[in-house]
Amino acid sequence: WLSCTVGGKNYILFDPSTKHVIVCSEKAGELYLFELPINNSSLEPCETIELTTSILSFDISFDGKYLVCATSDHSVHLYKKQNTTKIWQFETIIFRSTLEINQVCFSNDANAIFVCSDDQCIHIINVQDNSAKTTLKGHNGPVLSISVDPQSEYLASVGCDGSVRIWDIHAQNEIFKSIIFAKSDPVNKSINVRRVCWTPDGQLAIPGVQTNDIQFYNRNNWKVTQNLKSGHDAACDVHAVFISSDGCYAVSTSFTSVSHNSAIVIWDIVAQKIIQKITHKEPICNICWQDANIAIIDGIGQIAFLNNVVNLNKKIKSTKVVVSINPLNEIKQNQNQNDIDNSLNEIDSSLNE
Repeated sequence: WLSCTVGGKNYILFDPSTKHVIVCSEKAGELYLFELPINNSSLEPCETIELTTSILSFDISFDGKYLVCATSDHSVHLYKKQNTTKIWQFETIIFRSTLEINQVCFSNDANAIFVCSDDQCIHIINVQDNSAKTTLKGHNGPVLSISVDPQSEYLASVGCDGSVRIWDIHAQNEIFKSIIFAKSDPVNKSINVRRVCWTPDGQLAIPGVQTNDIQFYNRNNWKVTQNLKSGHDAACDVHAVFISSDGCYAVSTSFTSVSHNSAIVIWDIVAQKIIQKITHKEPICNICWQDANIAIIDGIGQIAFLNNVVNLNKKIKSTKVVVSINPLNEIKQNQNQNDIDNSLNEIDSSLNE
């Protein structure tokens, strides 16, 4: 483990367009870029993006062109790579919330940004026109994390109310809800953020609390089709799962409040067996995949890299479906459809008379 940043809620991602890993901390107003491969004896950033306030979450568009950051002043900052630069330049503050923002992420086409926050809502903002916004409401407490379906149809969210909810992005309504987790403190939120994850073929992976299994839900009926069992101890709280780009492997994390130890379990999903299990003395904040490599960041700002931990099936590629998501157009389309339906009803009534 290499010391990287300060403690708190930390976040790590691979830049999909370059050979960099990016790190942020809620207690530091900077994004650190590290060039891969990492020198295991020292860790020095090759680039730094400075903000005036601390960063709670960030995401990078699938093409690497855009960067979005949620900051501690309840705002969302948008950055863009110019043709002449290799680093993102500040564009605008695209959204402001009344309460703390917990996570931001891009749609697969990078035309929309999803924001979840303590205001119990999920906000969808158009990147090109930030006046075009829609809001998804349903959680009875702060929304802790969100995950976008690779097929651009659904959005999954996890809230302090213990529920996992599935939203139809285009119809903008809730289509599934299940109470998976125990309710959590909305004020003193844990840095072990509860996270769900989609597989490339569109199944939803959710860490189960009662059984400590990793459960996979079919997108057609939202029923459990597969369980990964016996990876975590019964006393642990399994709080997050992350899927490889080929959908064949998973990493799940758990935390034991008594011993304050974390467990990181790497799974072969197809064979339903454990590949590797790692114990760590600090809570795990976030994990990300890049091909067969895994990057991990903990609650005191340490990062670890696990290289070539799996035999990635390169015949199976990450299948993110790029479907244009425009909140304003969706609203207009729904309104237009309602107008058409009303007109048809009036014609039917006139004919009947």
